[in-house]
Amino acid sequence: MQRAREVFYLYAFQNVLTIALCIAIGRHSIAELTASVSIAYSAAAVVALFALARHRVTIASVIWSRHVRRSLGASLVMALVMRLVYAGPTWNRGIGLLTRFSFAVVRGLGAYALVVVILQHRVTRVGAKDARLN
Repeated sequence: MQRAREVFYLYAFQNVLTIALCIAIGRHSIAELTASVSIAYSAAAVVALFALARHRVTIASVIWSRHVRRSLGASLVMALVMRLVYAGPTWNRGIGLLTRFSFAVVRGLGAYALVVVILQHRVTRVGAKDARLN
């Protein structure tokens, strides 16, 4: 609550930038609209990091924690799997397109879950090994 005004200004910056980018580059397709929102969100995140640094708040250890790295790796695998599955069929309309998208989502979520389980198992196994050594 001590920095509520600063947080409000950060949210206002993000929303104004989102609207401006949507008008400037997001008028022609859903991809451009999505890119506009993503760019505005990323810019606001960078500004937020500078604001935190100005107040001497360090979050680097949290940003690159084991859990975040595991989630990032699983997300990248998920994106790759979804891209490969989505590129397979050539159905571009109606129920075919919905089926194509659904297959990609289901396979991507499965890949994400598999990577998280494998990495968690590896962490648990290494933790158990370290416990035996002590």
